[in-house]
Amino acid sequence: MRTLTARLSRLRRRVMLRLRGYRHGVPGAKVGSGVQLGGPGTYALGAGAVVRQDARAWVGPGATLTVGPNANLGIRNIINVAAGLTIGAHTELSWDVQISDTDFHDIAHSDGVQRPRTAPVVIGEHVLVGARAMILKGVTIGDGAIVGAGAVVASDVPPPMRSWPATRLVSSVVPTTGSERVDHARRGPYAGVPARA
Repeated sequence: MRTLTARLSRLRRRVMLRLRGYRHGVPGAKVGSGVQLGGPGTYALGAGAVVRQDARAWVGPGATLTVGPNANLGIRNIINVAAGLTIGAHTELSWDVQISDTDFHDIAHSDGVQRPRTAPVVIGEHVLVGARAMILKGVTIGDGAIVGAGAVVASDVPPPMRSWPATRLVSSVVPTTGSERVDHARRGPYAGVPARA
């Protein structure tokens, strides 16, 4: 009896994911609860694409959000598209990832020349984006790249490259004589270096 109840519960969950996809106008995709897909733009989600719980996306007029087959958008992702965003097949976005292809305001150089307000973002196939990473306008992330948790990606990431946050915890083992104290939780270039007494 217990296994039958568990199977029915899983079946119900899968059916609800698919029905939410149809309700949001993206048949073939699985859409979690609390997902908000808004804006007058176009959503093109591939077969088997998953949009997890509480993710939010806004696609502006004339813009397109393209998600490849079997790609996963994580829990509480925030996506703002004003020009265009392409996410390749089998790409995984972890939770709390933010992607924006716009500055939301005008920015001028010191000589008064206006910078472009928007630039499309392209994320390749089989890319892994870690938790709370932020991907900014005009970035292209190559196939197979890995973006570390907390990274702010403002320039292109070639395949298969890894992009990490500027300050990351570096762990190393340093032999000591016993009178030296080693601070293994230090960040930056001096991580693992014996601290002064």
